[in-house]
Formats: sequence, C-alpha cells, structure tokens
Amino acid sequence: MLTAARRALLANIYPAWFWDFRGLALPPGSTFARASSAWAFNAAGVLTSYGSNVARYGYDSAGNCIGYLSEVQSTNGIRNNSMTGASAGTLPTNWSYTDRSGLSHTYVGPGVEDGIPYYDIRIFGTTTSSGSNASLLSCEQSGQIAAASGVTMTASSFMRVVGGSLANFTPVIAAAGFNGSGSIVDGSASSIAPTTAALRLQRFKQTTTFANAGTASCSFMLWGSWASGVAIDVTLRIGAPQMEQLGDATSPILTTSGALSRAGDSLTLPVSAISGWDGTRGGIMVASFRLAAKTGAVQRAFILDDGNGNSQNAVSLVAALTASSIIAGRVYSGGVSQSAPNSASSPTVGTRTKAAISWGSSRIALFQDGTLLLGNSGSYTLPSGLTTLRIGTSSTGEGLNGYLDTLAYYPSDRADAYAQQVTR
Repeated sequence: MLTAARRALLANIYPAWFWDFRGLALPPGSTFARASSAWAFNAAGVLTSYGSNVARYGYDSAGNCIGYLSEVQSTNGIRNNSMTGASAGTLPTNWSYTDRSGLSHTYVGPGVEDGIPYYDIRIFGTTTSSGSNASLLSCEQSGQIAAASGVTMTASSFMRVVGGSLANFTPVIAAAGFNGSGSIVDGSASSIAPTTAALRLQRFKQTTTFANAGTASCSFMLWGSWASGVAIDVTLRIGAPQMEQLGDATSPILTTSGALSRAGDSLTLPVSAISGWDGTRGGIMVASFRLAAKTGAVQRAFILDDGNGNSQNAVSLVAALTASSIIAGRVYSGGVSQSAPNSASSPTVGTRTKAAISWGSSRIALFQDGTLLLGNSGSYTLPSGLTTLRIGTSSTGEGLNGYLDTLAYYPSDRADAYAQQVTR
C-alpha cells in the first residue's frame, strides 16, 4: 500500500496528466472540429479522404503512427488536380502544355498511385536550341488564382520519372506570376531531380513572395532546362499539383472543378478534464511534435486560455514563430504580457521535438530536448480563469501544421533542472 509520502513523491515525478496521440485516440472530454473534409496518408501510405469533424493522424514509412495532425485553413487555387477531363491524348481540364526547342510530347494519360491522382507526359526529341527555365506545363490558366505584389504563394506537386531518364533534361518547378495580359512577369523557380521512387515520397515545392506591381494572378508550372543539340526522352508523372497562399505546402487538397478550401483543425479540452489541474500554482506543459511545414505564420503547439483570445489570460507554446520559425513561449495575465521568452532554436521539419514552457510567480522559462532555451526571472502575475486547452491550434486558428504525439502537464512551478529532465 502506498503511503501518503510515497504518493506525494510519485506525484512530483510523474505528470498529473499525460496523453499519447499515437494510440489513435483523442483525450477523453475533448472536442474536435473541422468544417470540411481533408486528406492525409493512412498507415498503408495511401492518400485518403477524411470527413468533416474526423481527426487525422500521421504515419512513418513503417506504418507507425507519429501523432495527431493539426493544420491551418488553406485553399488550393488549382481548380483541377484530380485529372478531371483527362485521357490518353487529352490533358486535364484547365491544363496547358507548350513544346519548346524542337521537342515533342505525348499525353500518356491519367491514373492514381497510392491515392494520388496523376497525369503522365512524355517529353522527347533532339533540341534545336538551348532552353533555360523554359515554360512547358501550366496546371492553371492565368487570371484564375489571384496574386499581387507582397503576396506569398507556395506551388507544390508530387512528381516522379516513369519512363526514360532525365539525361540532358532538368525539370524545374515554378511558382509563376502573371500580369493582366497573361504574361509571366514574376515568381521563382528551382531545379528538381525526381527519381523512379514512389510518387508519395517525392513532393516538390516552390515558395515565392511576388514583388512585381503588375502581378495579378499565379499558377504552378513545370519548366525545363537543356542544351542545344541533345537527345531527350523522359516521361514524368505529375501528381496533385497545388497552389496555396502560405509560406509552405500543406497536405494535399484534391480539386475537380474549382478552387477548394480545407478548414483548419480544432481540438479543445476543458481544463476540468486535465487531472491534477491547478491554475493557481503555475506549472509545466510539455509537447512532443513534428512539424510538417513552416508556413511563415504563428504555429501553435498548444495554448491554455480563458476563452477571450490569445492575449488576455493565457499560457502558450509556439512551435514556430512567424518567418523566423523559432520556438517561443507566451504568458499573459489580465491582458498584460508577463513574459514572452523567444529562443534561437528553429525545429527541423519532420524531426521530433520535445518542448515545454514552465510558468510561476517568479520564473517563466522555455525548454527544448533537455535544454533550457531561455528563462526570465522576476515577479509575475499568474493568469487567472484559464478554462480551455487548445491543442495544435489557437482561438484564431493558428494551426501547428504538424503532428502532435504527446502532451503532459505537471502542476506547480518547478526548478529549471526538472523541466530540462522532462523534455529529454
């Protein structure tokens, strides 16, 4: 039988509340909402549609769950990335292709690989002139996806080689900006090197912030580079191209006849469902997560708040803070910032990070993977009236854009060394 002293010791060592999302379940008492369907790869690596208000999870290459997926709202401006209207010899509706430098093409046809809709195009011939970032394929017409100077867009697509080789040919992915007449006047591009590996393992992306005052619209484009007088023969598989107004690509949004939005994921838990919760003594909240993208916006791991927004009474861990993508902490009481520890640490996309914020009346600190990132000492007023834990989001929809695998709560403020230990 446990004595009172031993129970107190165990309570000091172990979290009062802990949840592991890798068990494919949400915490008891929580509420999940998403006002649209959404797509994600299942345990078998197949792109799958999940209905409104159905949570999604991520998996590694062996089919093991890596956590609950939380994303921000986003819109795919490409009206048809599911190959509607396509057949052998006919491109998908709204797509266009132009031969360059004496090269020819064959529209091989559409299909689906691991749930990803694709179209195969063969590019072949002997070049009559050199080409440098020569435009070949556009997956949307000019004038359809609105853009302007100062707007950031990300173009993305799955792509792989399914015939021939890339000998003498360099594919280039572009986020292209058009003026009102449909001419390319803005954007950026990068050379890519797709292989014959599975389509789902090869997603390429290009992010650009348009700077030309004449930019009016944009699209995902495939360009190419080659020398003069060389033989080229390659068949490229192009899957689920996407164009979204974010600083990175999010999960695929499949479209058929118009731009389509995926709503943000929202998971909330009342603090009354957190065992051992005591908002009067401070505490430590630990989150383990993997970012799937860095969008250039605030990406929340979690926020505890009183239901009145992000800066009234709140304790928050930011997994990636705006353009710098650094880990940051925030504590507010009565609308006044008590401490806002920022770090110089930026999590690596796809790599598991374990981070925490500790808060108390005399110390507020930020930790990552067993290291104290930054600690502030002083006299602080603890936030009062905290009612809700928002997991992987905030009241304004600042999604994690990644996978959350565990959360843990330790009541009362503790020494830095303790918080370092629980983030190892």
